[in-house]
Amino acid sequence: IRPSESVLWLATAFSRRPDALAWARERLEAELGPAVLESPAFEFAETDYYERDMGTGLLKQFWAFEPAPPPERLAGLKHRTNSL
Repeated sequence: IRPSESVLWLATAFSRRPDALAWARERLEAELGPAVLESPAFEFAETDYYERDMGTGLLKQFWAFEPAPPPERLAGLKHRTNSL
């Protein structure tokens, strides 16, 4: 067993509404600190899996945060981000 190396924490969200993506970023930054990298929002057309629940025209966006939270926080953060 050895300590984990510092890495970026990557988060992603998708929505039909750009304001919802901005809302998600704000909430993630409240939990993880400022995003150090951000992708442009882009059309999410790789699958129709989410259409029934979320409609068509989904946008997807990625954010990276550093430093990564310690491993013991990861499970709790995963539950928190899923609830957002």
